[in-house]
Amino acid sequence: MGTLQSVLIVGGCGFFGHHIVDHLLARNDDSKIYVMGRSNSQRRRHRVEYLEGDLSDDTSVQSVVNLVNPQVVINTVAPITYPVKGTPEFYYKI
Repeated sequence: MGTLQSVLIVGGCGFFGHHIVDHLLARNDDSKIYVMGRSNSQRRRHRVEYLEGDLSDDTSVQSVVNLVNPQVVINTVAPITYPVKGTPEFYYKI
């Protein structure tokens, strides 16, 4: 894989997203890595810009995409409640 100019990982503070961030950081290239996810995460990394936004709100997600203009978007969003709650519409949004 060549050098990525910018990568946006939506849900990058969760289990899968966290590992993707670590993989991208291990490449030691000049890629800009942006994460949109939970702002209270303990899994923050250096060289990563964390952006807040409501992942279930189209306008919020679009404003982040417009801000960072990513070359690649990786979506790892998943609900974290157990037992799983919510309507089918909620899961469709994320």
